[in-house]
Amino acid sequence: MPIQFYQFGTGPFRDQLLSHFIVPAARWFLGEKTSAYLLPQMSGSHWECALAVEAMFSIFEFENGLPGSDELLAREKCVQTIRWLISRATMIDAKRSTWDGVTWDTAICSRLLLTAEKELDSSWSERDKDNIALIRENSIRWLVESTFHWDRDVRYPAGPPDLAQVLNTLALMSRSHPEVLEKIENEVQLDSGEKIVDRIARVLLGMEQTKSQQLSDGAIEVSYWVDCFNTSEVIEGLAAYVDLKSEVSEEAGSALVEAVRTSLFRAIQYIETHQVDATWGGVADTCGTLYGYLRVTSRLEEIVPQNHTVFQALRWMCDEKQALDDGSFLHTSYVTVFYMMALVEAYRSWQLGHKSGSEVYDVALWSSPAQETVERSRRIGLQIELDDEKRIVAKLQHRLRNMTVVIAAAALSALQFAVLLAILGLMGSIKIDMVGMNIDLLDFDEFWTVFGIGTAVILVLTPAAVSLAFRGK
Repeated sequence: MPIQFYQFGTGPFRDQLLSHFIVPAARWFLGEKTSAYLLPQMSGSHWECALAVEAMFSIFEFENGLPGSDELLAREKCVQTIRWLISRATMIDAKRSTWDGVTWDTAICSRLLLTAEKELDSSWSERDKDNIALIRENSIRWLVESTFHWDRDVRYPAGPPDLAQVLNTLALMSRSHPEVLEKIENEVQLDSGEKIVDRIARVLLGMEQTKSQQLSDGAIEVSYWVDCFNTSEVIEGLAAYVDLKSEVSEEAGSALVEAVRTSLFRAIQYIETHQVDATWGGVADTCGTLYGYLRVTSRLEEIVPQNHTVFQALRWMCDEKQALDDGSFLHTSYVTVFYMMALVEAYRSWQLGHKSGSEVYDVALWSSPAQETVERSRRIGLQIELDDEKRIVAKLQHRLRNMTVVIAAAALSALQFAVLLAILGLMGSIKIDMVGMNIDLLDFDEFWTVFGIGTAVILVLTPAAVSLAFRGK
């Protein structure tokens, strides 16, 4: 069972995150030694494989990542998984390729091919390099054409995350192979001077939703796309766009870039104010949102991640009930992909992670805002209602006990009278006519003797009956 955060030693928090959670997750992705591929390949999911390989590339860069033999095995499996991905690309024609005809999947797989050639340079044959270059260019062409005609073509229900993934990929393409991208842009006949990344950024801003978010000290304007998970993907693409434009001085301060920066800041506030009980929805949503949040805040110089936001999400993700002994997140491949990506990004970019576990706890706790959650407010309200009901019940019980005493006294009186009549009747010297109320009494002396005996019996029974009644109280 993975150790918990409070058991972390005095070393840097991020190093223990690496050894106890990231490395075990990477080992889980290695799967069976008899398989040539990373574990996600068994599901047949192209995007899972691509993201898993990208995460592996990051771990290869870490000084204390996978041990030597595991890293060699991981590199071999990454190579074979990429070859499998290339073989799975659908050739629409000689110049266009796609994975399942889906922009989201195709953007992610294309982005992997942009980094794979460099990361695993010595592992590729000349034929491999030719295949990578061909499929990469063909898939980029298909992505550019799809986004250029975004409002015209009929396709599956795509949304902002698809465009954001394309933007992220094309921003990388613009850096690594600008001449290829420029050639494709000319083919689709973009307006003179227009770049496809600018067009996508404008469309994403057009899809942006805004609302006024009420806080304890006032309201703020926040931006979002559907939900937190979708928003995190969109802002990752927009942050890549801002990064790209910042390299060109005459474009860095353009109106479009400034509008994108404003949306980024507002979207970050949306994510921070919509974290509930350390999560942003489901398990994959939370892992993916944390990854995007860290990725974006690490790219923006003006803003840093909130430490308590990051720590709470990490603590939830790494809980023993879901971060399992085998290194996986609930034995689920697609969730573990996002889980490992988030942990890797936390290791790489979260500055507080360089401190010890106790310091991380201290800073994260100290920086947590003092606010009452909705759930806690409801619980306190219910407790107040429960206390009021208890007081009402106590009053009713008190009244019931008093009534019991009164009823017992009345019953006692009836019993006394019945006993007296029974004694007199047993003497055989009294006749009682209940209708005419005619009574034949004993002679005077004997009557008072019997009456005295009956009265004595009543006086003995009365204290006992009253005592029993008050015990009920």
